Amino acid sequence: MNHFVGVYGHGIDIANESLQLSRVFPAPSDEVWEHSLPQRFYLRAGGPQTSLWFSQWEGVRVLFKAEIYNRAELAQESGIESYAPEDWFAALYRKNGLDLLRRLRGKFCGIVLDESRDHCYLLTDQFSIMQLYYSIRGSKCYFSSSLQALSSLEGLSFSIDPEAVFQYVQSQVIPAPLTMYKEVRKLKPGHFMELSRSAAKESCYWDLVYRPGTGRRESECAKELLDRLDVAVTRTLKYDDLPVGAFLSGGLDSSTVAGFLSRKKYPSKVFSIGFAENGYDEMEFATASAQHFGNEHYCYYVTPSDVAETAPRVAEASAEPFGNSSVIPTYLCSRLASQHGVTVLLAGDGGDELFGGNSRYTLESVYQLYLGLPKLLRRGVVEPLVCLMPEENTFCSKAKKFITRASWSPLERYHAYSLFDEEFRGECFSPGFDKATRELPFFENWNRYYLGADAADHINRVLYADMKIVISDNDIRKVLLGSSMANIDVRFPLLDVDLVEFSLRLPPEMKVDRWKLRPFYRKAMQGFLSDKTLKKGKAGFGLPFSRWIKKYKNLRGLVYDVLLDPRTTERGYFRKGFFEKLIRKHEQDDTPYYGDNIWVYFMLEMWHRKHYDSLIPSET
Repeated sequence: MNHFVGVYGHGIDIANESLQLSRVFPAPSDEVWEHSLPQRFYLRAGGPQTSLWFSQWEGVRVLFKAEIYNRAELAQESGIESYAPEDWFAALYRKNGLDLLRRLRGKFCGIVLDESRDHCYLLTDQFSIMQLYYSIRGSKCYFSSSLQALSSLEGLSFSIDPEAVFQYVQSQVIPAPLTMYKEVRKLKPGHFMELSRSAAKESCYWDLVYRPGTGRRESECAKELLDRLDVAVTRTLKYDDLPVGAFLSGGLDSSTVAGFLSRKKYPSKVFSIGFAENGYDEMEFATASAQHFGNEHYCYYVTPSDVAETAPRVAEASAEPFGNSSVIPTYLCSRLASQHGVTVLLAGDGGDELFGGNSRYTLESVYQLYLGLPKLLRRGVVEPLVCLMPEENTFCSKAKKFITRASWSPLERYHAYSLFDEEFRGECFSPGFDKATRELPFFENWNRYYLGADAADHINRVLYADMKIVISDNDIRKVLLGSSMANIDVRFPLLDVDLVEFSLRLPPEMKVDRWKLRPFYRKAMQGFLSDKTLKKGKAGFGLPFSRWIKKYKNLRGLVYDVLLDPRTTERGYFRKGFFEKLIRKHEQDDTPYYGDNIWVYFMLEMWHRKHYDSLIPSET
């Protein structure tokens, strides 16, 4: 794995920093390279120089970990006859400054050391596909493309951040800029950090700005969508000549990517995951899509044994706790691809958040229809009748919930689907941890994104927040974690910036039209995707974990042994007896609600045992 780690400051002891950072990459000398500037800067990079490159030109030093898909156009603009970024990047930076970042298409993180300005810049791509971590210690800033590399530096202390644990429990991930450690932060998507003699300042260089257009014919938009999808997939394929395939769940986005891949490479290989469990298996849709495009289709059915064997490996491979159980089928699908000679997979992540494909997006439309009724009818007839309905009836219970939530704000309603609420919080956290996190509001990051979105309507505000939290903090992390365990590189054509910016110009009603999801996208893709795909609902690589821990002894034993171990409660996060109560509720409930919670807590504890306990044994 290619990574870099370094330090920037004024008056630093290069010899001492070199000795400390050298322990991070104990690789053969031909796979380790270093750069320094006296009393100012030291950098060490490890691994084969494939996606890592260094450039130095007229007082500018650049180190990037990157795949730049539009490198040919940028090289031509620089006037340098080489597609290698190390040849043209510094030259274009001298000409355009950090505005150059807005024009990069692909995934990257890195540093730019500008000696003329006496500044150092830390960078990440528009969606933070390649993350960059930093730790400011006095006048020095340590940085790395790897959290594990940064946390392994000797002489630096690392402690758990209670806010990170709180955020993880309520949303399954640790959102940027937080990390599991108080002393370390990660750059937010589309941001750079400017380090100077006097300050460290994080700034945004690119963001999603929603400017819905008017007056364009839908047919013109449909043609542009197809053209941009074609360009987005083509860019990822032109980057190199490695064997490429695609994930295929059978949904709109994976089928779109598989279809455009088949246009470029025929027959192309696609890979699917199935489950011998009612309500979870989507293999018929994946098969239909593969047949429609003539793909070579490879399938694997996940078993409970796979989960029991893979979960500890996921925890070991995770730089931070990660609670999305779909990482396991993602890994198994990537492993399948590797077994069939593929080293790069294209993923369809992002389509639902760009074009309005998640079912919860329609809920607000239903509430708005109800709130549009005359108040006299709602307050005088509907609501009194609903209040008289018996609680034990499922329909009546749902109707009462609907009436209650109709009085909430759209933001409050949006979070009603969450695993975590105030009542659950009181049952979950220990008194000490609850006191330490009591002032932290629910869903602070998501709400901040929603309220800060450069969008005039509710739907686009929701899409903006989901692009930040669901995509950058969750789905991308899931795909990269699972694929890296199988040594597979993943590219995300639907996150091509030009395609994304096209979606920002679409009116919200073309994304969600009351209870219709993605109406424009489905219509535009008629004739390209199969009818079966176009009619399919949202699914994905969801894992039937909640059912399987009830049905399979080995998996249940693995999970319960960890959660009921006194070590887990002694960490101080959770109340004594909480996990016993959670397990009892799960055993009495037919929904995946409590089982999903169990997985989140299980992976949190597994991460501690695989990482933190060995990092700071005295605090365990």
